[in-house]
Amino acid sequence: MSAGAMAQRKLPPTVELPKISLKGASCHGWLEKQNRSQKIKKYSRRFFVLRGSHLTMYKKAGNVGINQDLKKWITCTEFDVTGAQVFSGPDDDPKRLFKFTINAKTEGFVLNAEDSATRDKWINALSEASKGGSGEKVHVLKV
Repeated sequence: MSAGAMAQRKLPPTVELPKISLKGASCHGWLEKQNRSQKIKKYSRRFFVLRGSHLTMYKKAGNVGINQDLKKWITCTEFDVTGAQVFSGPDDDPKRLFKFTINAKTEGFVLNAEDSATRDKWINALSEASKGGSGEKVHVLKV
């Protein structure tokens, strides 16, 4: 597969958006999160919401089926990105061309967006949020 064809690769279509409030969110949407605990890099599709300096990751709980009541969303992780470093990359996977990394005080994630515009939107929003209420200088690194 050519680099151009891989660049056009899209995340699977969204079947249902979480029924969560997006009020006050500066950024939200689907991203792929790299699982940290495995030697082989695997990715899980998660819905992220950034409100102020708090980033929340949601996943679906229960079985996907005809019964809509089984489609519930639970919070996987919520953490403060104040003072976080946000940067593009790492560029170590030719199948995921739009990765970026968040290194916060308590958490760190490697995420992949569906395209460069979405990645840049998240990097900008997270960089702005990393200023938090502390007035700390934002740490934006390009690699």
